[in-house]
Amino acid sequence: EAILDDGSKHQDFFNDDLYLSSEKCIECYEEGYTLILSSIGGISKDVWIIQQLLNSWFGTNISLNFYLGNGKKSISFEQHKHDYPVIIKNVYGESTWMINNEKKTLKDQDVIWFDKNVNHQVLEIQSPKLSLTCNIEVDKND
Repeated sequence: EAILDDGSKHQDFFNDDLYLSSEKCIECYEEGYTLILSSIGGISKDVWIIQQLLNSWFGTNISLNFYLGNGKKSISFEQHKHDYPVIIKNVYGESTWMINNEKKTLKDQDVIWFDKNVNHQVLEIQSPKLSLTCNIEVDKND
């Protein structure tokens, strides 16, 4: 998915044969849109290990997503909150966040934790970034 200027999601990244078009993804990123790769627990061995550790620690299936952005057009979603905690690992790059009305700059390898119902938003991307989000959604039947 890509986050467009108006905050909506764009998902037209597949060829007619339903295979992902890496060219379309790269073009969208280079134009300045933030890309979201959802449910990426199996994308690499390192990410899989992170997911397995988090699943074990929290006793639930953790959803992992990558956000890639360069800040030219779309930054991220408007301010929002979740009904579950989120861990964000800033793999590389630099961005400014608003977290419960306080600005915070994330740089290479920084990690932050949002408890549920914490307002947050990426305000600015200073240098191309990749972040890993870990959504700790506990089964509501527990």
